[in-house]
Amino acid sequence: MTNQAEHTPSNDAEQLELASNTIEWSKVFEVLSDPVFCHDAEFRITLANKAFLTWIGKGREEVLGERYWEVCDFFQGPLKSCTEALDAHGHREERLSYGDGKDFLSRSLPIYDNSGDYLFSVHLLRDLSEQCALEMKLQHEYAVDRAVAELSPLLMVAECSIKEVAEMVLLQAQKLTGAKHGIVSAIDPETGENVGHTLTNMMDQCKVAAEQKKIRFPKGDDGLYPGLFGHALNSRQGFFCNDPDIHPQSIGVPEGHVRLENFLSVPAKVDGRLVGQIALANNDTGFEQWHLDAVDQLGRLYAIAIEYRQKVQQVSVAGQRLRDIIENQADGILVLGSEGNIRFVNRVAETMLGRSNKTLLGRDFGFPVSIGEGKATELQLIQADGELVIAEMRAAETEWDGGGAYVVSLHDITERIQHVQRVEAMLEDTIRAIAMAVEKRDPYTAGHQRRVAELVVALAHELGLGDDSIRGIYLGALIHDVGKIYTPSEVLSRPGKLSAAEFELIKSHTEIGYEIIKDVQFPWPIAKMVLQHHERLDGSGYPRGLSGDEVILETRILSVADVVEAINSHRPYRPALGMDVALREISMHRGSWYDPEVVDACLALLDQGRFHWKEL
Repeated sequence: MTNQAEHTPSNDAEQLELASNTIEWSKVFEVLSDPVFCHDAEFRITLANKAFLTWIGKGREEVLGERYWEVCDFFQGPLKSCTEALDAHGHREERLSYGDGKDFLSRSLPIYDNSGDYLFSVHLLRDLSEQCALEMKLQHEYAVDRAVAELSPLLMVAECSIKEVAEMVLLQAQKLTGAKHGIVSAIDPETGENVGHTLTNMMDQCKVAAEQKKIRFPKGDDGLYPGLFGHALNSRQGFFCNDPDIHPQSIGVPEGHVRLENFLSVPAKVDGRLVGQIALANNDTGFEQWHLDAVDQLGRLYAIAIEYRQKVQQVSVAGQRLRDIIENQADGILVLGSEGNIRFVNRVAETMLGRSNKTLLGRDFGFPVSIGEGKATELQLIQADGELVIAEMRAAETEWDGGGAYVVSLHDITERIQHVQRVEAMLEDTIRAIAMAVEKRDPYTAGHQRRVAELVVALAHELGLGDDSIRGIYLGALIHDVGKIYTPSEVLSRPGKLSAAEFELIKSHTEIGYEIIKDVQFPWPIAKMVLQHHERLDGSGYPRGLSGDEVILETRILSVADVVEAINSHRPYRPALGMDVALREISMHRGSWYDPEVVDACLALLDQGRFHWKEL
C-alpha cells in the first residue's frame, strides 16, 4: 500500500472539519426512522435524531451533553456494544431486552479522523419487538398448519388403527410443543375408562410397582377422573400448568415416578362428548398459550378420527358425519380416483377451484399428485370471480367405494405469500432509502447507483437470467456504493487528483458497505456484490484481489455497468468522457478485467441502440 503523506491540520481546521462532518451526519440521521444518537468518549450525547428523542420522550436540549443512560430509563450504564466498539476500534452490536416483550438491536460505531484520532461514536437502536412477535406468530401458525395438513389426510385412512392414529397425533404434538413425555388416550365407550393407546417411555423410567404402571384410568367413586390427567376431562377444557405441584387437582405421583415439571392436556370431543385426551409433560421452557391452542387443534382432529373408527360399523351414519366435517373444514378437500378423476369435493375446494360440485365430479383433477409424508405442492388456482388463490396441496392414499383413491387437501397460503411479498416490498423501499442517503452525500454522482441499476437489469435480461436473479442484481446495484456514506463529503466532491491517502479512503467504501449490510438476511448475494464490485477477473481489483470464479456472476454484471456509467458521467475531477470511451474501456479489458460474455452483451445492447437511460 502507498504510504500516507503526513498532514497535521491546525486546531481551527480540525474544529471546522468536525463541525462540517457533524452537520452532514445530522442531516442523514434526522431522516432515519430508527433512534440514533452520537456520544463522545465520556458517553455524553452530542447528537440525537427525532426518532431517539421521541423514543425516550425528551427534548433535544434535555439530552445534549448528558450521559445517555442518565436521560434514558432503558439503559443502566454504558452499553456493552459501546465499550467493545471503542476498545476494538470497529463496529459492534448486541441484542437488548427490556421486558414486556421489548427487544432491540443495539449497534455502535466509533468514528475517527484521517489521523486515526477518535471523534465520536454513532449509536443506532432498532426496535425488534414487533418484528420478533410477528415472526414468532407466523412460525407458530406455519408449524400448526403443517402439522394439521400432514395429519388431516392420514387420519381419514380407514386402515389405520386407533393406536396408529394416536402415535401420529402424539408425534406431531411433541414436535409442536417440545414435550419430552406424553400420552394419547381414548375413552372406552362401554366402561368410560380413559385408555392410553400410545405414550412415550415415561412408564419405562418409572421406578414404581408393576401394578401401578397402568395405562387405564378409571373414574373415581365421585364419577370424576382423578388427578391432573382428569382435570381436562372433567372440565371439558384444555389447560396447562407450569407448576403442577400447586394445581388444585394435583394428587402428586407415586414414589419413584418421573417428576412432572410442567403439564398440558386437552380433551378430544365430538359434539361435546368426550372421546379421548392428549396429555403432555416436561417441556424445557414451560408451556405457552399457543402450545395449548395448537394441541387443541390436534385434539379436534384426533376426536374426528376416534369417532370415525368407533362408528365404523355404522357406515352410513359415520360416512355422513365425516362428510359434514370435511365440508366444514377450512381447507379444501377432494377425493380422486386412481386415474385422477374427482370423486368428491367439499365446498371450500369448490370455491378454490372456481367450479361447482356438479361440474367438477368426474372431471380430471388436472394437477400431478405427490404422495408421501411432508410432501407438498404449491398450486395457483383461479376462482370464479377471477381472484388468484395460492394453495399448498398434500395427498395420501385411501380407498373410496372399494377402490384405490387419493385424498387431497388444499390449504390456502395466499395471505402468507402476500405477507412475504409485502415484506420484500418494504425491503426494496429500505434499499431505495439507503441509496438516496448515499447520493445526498455526493451531489456530483447523484443518480449513479440508479443508472447502474437500470443497466444491470438490461444486461441480466440479455444474458437470460431469471426474474428473481434480476431483481436481486437490481437491488444490489441500487446500494453498491452504500459504503460512501462514511466517506467525508469533501473527499467525494473534491476536484482534481486525489492524494494516495484520499484514494485509499475512497477504496475502503467497498468493505464499509459490506460491513453495513452483511447481517441483513437478503435472499440474494447483495452483500457480496457490494464487497466485490471493484474486483477484476485477473485479480488486479480491490479490496481482496479476487480472481476468476471467486467473483460471482452478479458482481461481473455490476462491474461492467458501473464502469460504463462512471466513464459516461461527469465527475468532480473530470467531465463526462462519453459512451465511445466507455465501450473502448470494456472492450480493451474484455477477458482480463471484465467477463467476456457480459462485455459482449453490453456492446450488443449499446451498439444496437437497445438500451437508453431514462435520464442522464
